[in-house]
Amino acid sequence: MKKPRIINPGSFGDAIRKKMEIEIVKMVPRKVSLFTFCVFLWCALSFCAAPASAEMIQADTVPWSGYWWPLALGGLATGADYQGTPSPIEKFLLLTTGVSSGPLKEWYLSRYYDPDAVSWAGLCPYWARASMLEDYDIFPSSEDNMIVRVGDKKGLLTLCHDFGNLTQASGKDPVDFHSWLGNYIKDQGQPFLADLSTGTEVWYYPIYGYEMSSSTSGLTRSVKTSIVYAADQVSPDYVGTLELSQSYTYDLYYNAKGEITGGSWTGSSMNNHPDVLGYPLSTAPKCPYLDCDEVRRLAKSKDDFLEKTGNAAQEIHPGTYNLVLLDEDKYVLAGQPGDTVYIEIQKDDTSREALSIQITDHSGDPVFSRSLVRAQQTSYMIDMQDPPYTLALTQNNYTKAPNIYTLSVKKFSAYRQNVPYIPKNAAWSGFVLVNSGDAMAENVALVTSDAAGDPVQTVFGPLTLKPGEKRIVMLDDLPYRPLEYSKIDSLMMISDQPVTLLNLFGIAQKPMAGFVQGQATGSPLVIPDTVPGGEFNRKMQAAVFNESFAEANVTVRVYAADGQFQYEVLSTIAPGGKYAISPGTVPYYHIPDGGWMDVTEFSGNPLSAYIYSQDFTGKKNSIDTLFALPVDRSQTHVFVPHVTRSGWLWTTRLTLINPNGILNPVRLHLKRAGSDRENDMVVQLEPFEKKVIELQDTFGLVDGAQADSVLEISGQYAITGYYSYSQPIGKDEASMPLLTADDFSGRMVVPHHAGQDGWQFWTGVGVCNPNDFAVKISVKSFDASGTLIDDLGESISLAAGAKEIFTVGEKFGNRASEIAYMEFEEELYGAPIGGLYLYGDMKNGKSGVEMLSGANMSIK
Repeated sequence: MKKPRIINPGSFGDAIRKKMEIEIVKMVPRKVSLFTFCVFLWCALSFCAAPASAEMIQADTVPWSGYWWPLALGGLATGADYQGTPSPIEKFLLLTTGVSSGPLKEWYLSRYYDPDAVSWAGLCPYWARASMLEDYDIFPSSEDNMIVRVGDKKGLLTLCHDFGNLTQASGKDPVDFHSWLGNYIKDQGQPFLADLSTGTEVWYYPIYGYEMSSSTSGLTRSVKTSIVYAADQVSPDYVGTLELSQSYTYDLYYNAKGEITGGSWTGSSMNNHPDVLGYPLSTAPKCPYLDCDEVRRLAKSKDDFLEKTGNAAQEIHPGTYNLVLLDEDKYVLAGQPGDTVYIEIQKDDTSREALSIQITDHSGDPVFSRSLVRAQQTSYMIDMQDPPYTLALTQNNYTKAPNIYTLSVKKFSAYRQNVPYIPKNAAWSGFVLVNSGDAMAENVALVTSDAAGDPVQTVFGPLTLKPGEKRIVMLDDLPYRPLEYSKIDSLMMISDQPVTLLNLFGIAQKPMAGFVQGQATGSPLVIPDTVPGGEFNRKMQAAVFNESFAEANVTVRVYAADGQFQYEVLSTIAPGGKYAISPGTVPYYHIPDGGWMDVTEFSGNPLSAYIYSQDFTGKKNSIDTLFALPVDRSQTHVFVPHVTRSGWLWTTRLTLINPNGILNPVRLHLKRAGSDRENDMVVQLEPFEKKVIELQDTFGLVDGAQADSVLEISGQYAITGYYSYSQPIGKDEASMPLLTADDFSGRMVVPHHAGQDGWQFWTGVGVCNPNDFAVKISVKSFDASGTLIDDLGESISLAAGAKEIFTVGEKFGNRASEIAYMEFEEELYGAPIGGLYLYGDMKNGKSGVEMLSGANMSIK
């Protein structure tokens, strides 16, 4: 016969005996022998019926509820049963390595992802360990503007506990179960683990409390225990602990010494009781690629990067912010009267708490309020009249289910300029900002946007540029959030006063382009070129921007070069949004080669647009950019400031477009020829026709004064177009819009000398006089701080219709590297002047054209 196990009942037995002893002592007569008393006491403890006792105990640590991550779905890496991608592991990799794949993800998929696994198989044992050992509150947070949810954090913590050294006991013996309740929960204040399934399935839970009642009859104690444990049948994003309970009954057998000698389950507990008990002595991750210190730092993080100490209001700049509402969020929307701010707020679906929104003006008067009760979006446009404005977001209960929301802020200041395309394959990309005015330029900022035109981040400023101050910043040096680099598609400069923005970029194959000329806004606009999709060595892309905060209904009409109408496309562009045009894709699957597009918005909302093209055919190695060309029905007079000489290494190509549905006779005339029309060219432009003319073949042959002349172009009706410079042997090229009357002024600026500080680029300048009288132009040079360099200036006299062409290096020699930018001012009458500038690379100390870009001069 097996000898009974003697297990010290510990505090449970002590507590029961003490209570019984007190009651029995009250019943014993005063005059009895000691022996009689001891016999009586033993009998009472061992054989006589005792009153029932009860207690409720909870551990000091309350485990949190979490998800059990089924193996059949592999959700920690796939996101299949959670929020999709990026999955928790992918988010961790993005935050720690910048990419969403790697050995950690591969390791997990090879071990914890099996589509054929039984439905109940998962990570519940590891979750149970994590929930009791990672004893802190877990809330969502915004890390590098990426929301890391409660499920992300708990899932990663689960992986940190898949290897462990455990002490275990069988749940088949109620004596062990009873002892563990007393030892861990009551005495040590610690929860323990239990597989509460007695079948083939395994379901571990952390037990952290119990309510126990019992009665004793003789040497048998009948116990009813209701345990409480944390549930795992919850959403991965569940905050806190969902408490479940389960009741068990069992008998405990004692000997005469009050020691437990055995026990048995009773009633329904005979077939339904814990299977295995466990307590982790130590745990660790099996995966060698998981940094659990970083996981814990991440798990303990809460709220977002906009939070300030004391919940003070935070000034917020244009961008898109992914945020968490753990207390009142309050933001200041600064600006000037006349600015327009457009706000969008998207409530996430993870919280049922209503998200309350209120906007107040400088006086505290509310201008907008709304409550979002489910996953939905609201927007509001502020025409700033009494800035600054304050945006406040609140909810009733912050900790049980904090709201996650996305806040998008767009701002149109008094002055703005787009860089509508930032190529991802650029070897480099830089921006030049110059305040060429006489007043401070305040609140100058650069804001990146995504492919839809939505703001991503303010990456520069807001700051103030002093009069004459110049800043150069490279894209790679801007403090963009690394995880959002792939989203950056365009950039906008905003400012309270005019600031010249110049962008240049070069790609790996050497050519250079950029966006320098301020974009034309309005309607209609002309996208002056088309390239069919599917071309191997040639391609184009274009986009239209809605420059208003109202929906823009846009019609794009496609024409062949001979003016034949092809088709039209109707589209609606969201407020401040972007509409991409990609040849070879629907609806622009069929695009004529060398055609053009008319872009019109009939409701009066202003538009802007651009085109980017590549040509690597033959010896050509060119990239080029142009903003869309404006169509002014009264604009019948335009200029080309410089035509290169025939037979030189340069060509000047003119592209003319007739945006009218009527024949348009156009005359090309050298301004210095005056009334002499001998060398004129007359072109008959058919309705909607586009014509390309090599100007050097005609106007590059003239001699004498006419060789230094501006080319004047006059149409019977409105005309538009652009001019380009390149070399006949190929290489890169640069294109600029035809000069109109609006492009001339008494003071003009070349905002950047590319040879500044020894940079290996040359800067060419062409200044011209469009007037019927002579002018005198002062040339002034400035350093980057806006200080005039007195001895690097000169005067240029130009006859009526004349031009002068030079490179800065040739004109100023070795001291040219001191020059940051240049100003041209007509001295005699303040008469309008204009011109262009070109940038090219230096090769072996000589000017090259492997990299070429340029623009028309800017008006100061």
